[in-house]
Amino acid sequence: MPHCAKCGTELKPDAKFCHKCGQSVQVKGPLRARQIGVTTPVATKRAPPRKKTRTPVCDVCNKEMTIEEGYVLSTTQVATSKAYWEFAFTRPWSYTHSMDPEGNMIAMLVQRQAAQSTGWLVCESCIQLFNVDRKVAKEYAKIAGSSSHPGDYCPLGSGPANHEAVALAAAKAWKKLYGKCPRSIEVRLE
Repeated sequence: MPHCAKCGTELKPDAKFCHKCGQSVQVKGPLRARQIGVTTPVATKRAPPRKKTRTPVCDVCNKEMTIEEGYVLSTTQVATSKAYWEFAFTRPWSYTHSMDPEGNMIAMLVQRQAAQSTGWLVCESCIQLFNVDRKVAKEYAKIAGSSSHPGDYCPLGSGPANHEAVALAAAKAWKKLYGKCPRSIEVRLE
């Protein structure tokens, strides 16, 4: 049983004040548990949890890198590139044709890729796919790397891309790789 620290009177386990002298006896945490005969582990001061930081990766091939090692491009620069779609269909999404030989899901991929509103981080290898000014894209990467929220950095011309232009690039890549237009995209290919 706990006792009053001031007068020594035996107290009820849930007492907040001594019924004899009125002294506050409320003790918090493990000490209170020990006073009433319950054993609990003693709380130790823990270091604050670390914020989980995501290692930047190339938005085209998923290669880990720092932002400053890469280039930042707009959605239009990436998603309207036929070379990007050829790369995507033969590498990260190589399963797409075997799962969907008619291309029924390509319109959904086009919609998702066209909708990205922030900049795309592109590695040294993947920048070869795009006909862009590399110096400018490198400057955008430097700016993004120094930003307090680098993943939200938007280069000039950022925002969602024109859906039809993205669909055209994807359809051309699909036709080149697999001999016919994807069923889910109705575009006229020249």
